[in-house]
Amino acid sequence: MFPRLPPLLKRVLRTLGGSVLAPLIGPQPAQALIRSTARQQWRLIALNFGTSLVEAFTEGATLGVIFLAVDLLSRPISAAGGSAMDWAGNPLVGRFPWLVELLTGLPRTTVFLVLMGLAVLLQATQSLTRYLNGVSVAFFGAR
Repeated sequence: MFPRLPPLLKRVLRTLGGSVLAPLIGPQPAQALIRSTARQQWRLIALNFGTSLVEAFTEGATLGVIFLAVDLLSRPISAAGGSAMDWAGNPLVGRFPWLVELLTGLPRTTVFLVLMGLAVLLQATQSLTRYLNGVSVAFFGAR
């Protein structure tokens, strides 16, 4: 099972893995019913997994956008009235030259409002994926 691991670690993994998976791999009728339902409803499980990944991504992206907006607010205002942000030096925005050019030309207030709108959109997406995740769990539980 684990050919390169030391014997003690193999024994620990078998013990822990067996105790965690025992309710699912046993010969009892209830365990067989859970396994067959999971095989039949694999789309619901895949939907649950996918929505969980999207939810995690949107949470991280929201935090990133908010921190970018806070960074924008903490920078001094340039002489032209725009932001003194070095968009080309930003690790994420700098990868897209067209976005750097667009953000450099916009006023600071507009950029801040766009970032806040993006954060709200990401939170709405997260709420939708959380709802779909709950629906998939409820449907699976009803089966």
